[in-house]
Amino acid sequence: MLELWDWTMFPGESHSSEAHTAGTIEHLLMISGEIRLHAGDQELDLAPGDAVSFSGDQPHTYANVSAPGGPARFTLSVLQPGVGL
Repeated sequence: MLELWDWTMFPGESHSSEAHTAGTIEHLLMISGEIRLHAGDQELDLAPGDAVSFSGDQPHTYANVSAPGGPARFTLSVLQPGVGL
């Protein structure tokens, strides 16, 4: 299964996700604003044009850390092999 997201996150907003199924990979591309990504024991601050891929089979959180408090927009794909077959 492949999920595609076009996400706008407003000031102070965050989203936490439990681990997905084993082998899940997420790809995030920043469009505007800034997001702080926590994935496992990693923490990354992402700005427009940044992209990252990470294992989605671990707990992870996205949080808008944009200054001076504007919205953050990013695209996200979540590939979960073997789900939905």
